[in-house]
Amino acid sequence: MDRPVPIDRRIGRRVPIEPIDVTWLLTVQESGRFGRRRHGVREVPGRIVDVSVTGAAIEGPSESGPRVGAEVKIRACGGDSVVKVRRSQAGDRPERCRYGVEFVALHRGLADQVSSILQQGRPSESAWRRSL
Repeated sequence: MDRPVPIDRRIGRRVPIEPIDVTWLLTVQESGRFGRRRHGVREVPGRIVDVSVTGAAIEGPSESGPRVGAEVKIRACGGDSVVKVRRSQAGDRPERCRYGVEFVALHRGLADQVSSILQQGRPSESAWRRSL
């Protein structure tokens, strides 16, 4: 019997890019004084390796990275953005992982960079109108 083919729900195509450095801003709970829990932020390095209209693949550490389903802040291109981690898979090295993320709220700098990457090689609007 044939296995069902997984459905790719991605809108648009995934575009490999020159890596963009990011910092994951992961919320952690720490033990405070007298057994109280404090929330802190741990900064973890990563890099965006490909993008699509709705998300990206970000490489990061496998041990201390975000968990699937979490909404996480990332810092890139001069500001903070929010992404939702949809999947993770082992990277090319044991200590690395590749996270598939969905964009939730993008800082203007990152949004502009993603947009310009996705526009490369596409005809301009005037060229499109001339073709009609």
